[in-house]
Amino acid sequence: MNILRTQHCFNHYQREAVVRCPGCGRYYCRECVTEHDERMLCSHCLEQKAASGGHGRRRLFESGLLLLQGLGGWLILGYAFYLLGKTLLAIPHDFHEGTLWKGNWWSRP
Repeated sequence: MNILRTQHCFNHYQREAVVRCPGCGRYYCRECVTEHDERMLCSHCLEQKAASGGHGRRRLFESGLLLLQGLGGWLILGYAFYLLGKTLLAIPHDFHEGTLWKGNWWSRP
């Protein structure tokens, strides 16, 4: 297993490496890497990513996640309306016709 502190930059051997590129697995100094999508990439891997369209899998995952969230929201909203309808149907018939408020409605059996 290679330890980062004993590694040197792939492009500048005299400099210590500070990061390992997740794309190619080589070690680089601060000047040879760039942050992209919350990861540090070397210029070669960054060029490959830009040429291939970049975010293929990640964009697909985010789109699927957004679709699932939207579907979940609609299901929750539909269930809330279903419960509201059930609650309205459970109200006594007298209440809907206004006869509940006339006379001694509290003394009815």
